Amino acid sequence: MALANSLAIIKCFNFMGYDTIGIATHDLQMGIPFLKELEKEASFPFLSANIVDKKSGALEFTPYTLINKGNLHIGIVGITGQLPENTENSYVIQDWQQALDKTLQQLPEDMDMLVLLSNLSHDENISIARKYQDIHIILEAGQSLNGQQLQLVDNTILTHTPKEGKYVGELKIDWQKAKTWQTEHLSHMELRNEIDRLNWFKNRIDKRGGAQEAYRQNPTALQDYNEKMQHLQRLQTELANRTEPKEDADIITYSSYQQSLHPLRPAILDEPQTTQILKNSRKTANTLRRKKDVSQRFDVYAGSDSCKSCHEFIYESYQKTSHSTAFSTLVNKADDNNPNCIFCHVTGLPERLAHIQALIPQRLQQVGCEACHGPGKQHIQNPAAHRLTQAVPETICLTCHTEDHSDDFNYTRDVGLVH
Repeated sequence: MALANSLAIIKCFNFMGYDTIGIATHDLQMGIPFLKELEKEASFPFLSANIVDKKSGALEFTPYTLINKGNLHIGIVGITGQLPENTENSYVIQDWQQALDKTLQQLPEDMDMLVLLSNLSHDENISIARKYQDIHIILEAGQSLNGQQLQLVDNTILTHTPKEGKYVGELKIDWQKAKTWQTEHLSHMELRNEIDRLNWFKNRIDKRGGAQEAYRQNPTALQDYNEKMQHLQRLQTELANRTEPKEDADIITYSSYQQSLHPLRPAILDEPQTTQILKNSRKTANTLRRKKDVSQRFDVYAGSDSCKSCHEFIYESYQKTSHSTAFSTLVNKADDNNPNCIFCHVTGLPERLAHIQALIPQRLQQVGCEACHGPGKQHIQNPAAHRLTQAVPETICLTCHTEDHSDDFNYTRDVGLVH
């Protein structure tokens, strides 16, 4: 099933005209052979300059690729972050400095631009930017990054797109022969980017009822928020007092850029060919799903219908809530095999096991009573000996009602709507 879904993604990338992708740490979860099987179907190379076979010391993947865009000759290098400690594999992740020292020496001298696809931490990427002056752009692959900030370190741009594909990042570049970013021009643009990022953050908190409500149980976070807002006011004042930079003869010899993030909204029409690819993939996944047996993991759950005989009034009230139809919302969107969504729309499936979504029995295909009160099979057999959680704490709700997926959630207001 994982292979079927992944192949569909590769087909979409082929259709979209991808030039390459960098291998990140989480891409290795299914193993090197799995990735190499996917790469056979891709019209582009998978890049990593530091995944090395333990025995031979040879690279498992291509370290870099060269592409031509317009009249520019561009080099792209991939670097992968470290695996968790004590991970047993047939390969190792080589130190980034050792890998880059070797790889950059192999690149042709006539390149116009060098781009690094990095899965390292932000601090490590800053170190790379300071050490390797010939790297002009570092595209970061998450690592807890979020927001809209873009950073210039020496002569390297560090940028990324927020996680989970909610935005499409666009970086417009006016590239000049000097191969040097115009710092004065960029500092003005960076100021605007930082203001945009902080306003975006403020809007998210406003949707949750404001900072006092959102952080009522977290004074440290509230203090941090207030400091961010004071910083926002200072930046807005500074921008208002600045003069817009001019594109005069001195500046035009340098390279400049402009970044923007485009939110993906339901109103944007899907591309027909990629939509069909994904639909076919989901049909394949559903076929595989029907062939699988129910996992013993779910045996401790009885299902909400089993609660009805003793808690009839509560059960009838629950049936009118969105929890009771949570799984249907995924089915209606043909997203019921999406591991990024499924664990919050069913009962008994933690996020770390979202990949076994095909094993969920029908009785648990909703956010049922046991999602909040705990497994109930033993309770049904002997209620006095096996009591369930009655007053559900906020931490249970926040497992799914996160800022990214439910930014208007308010525990005090919403807990009474469950049943």
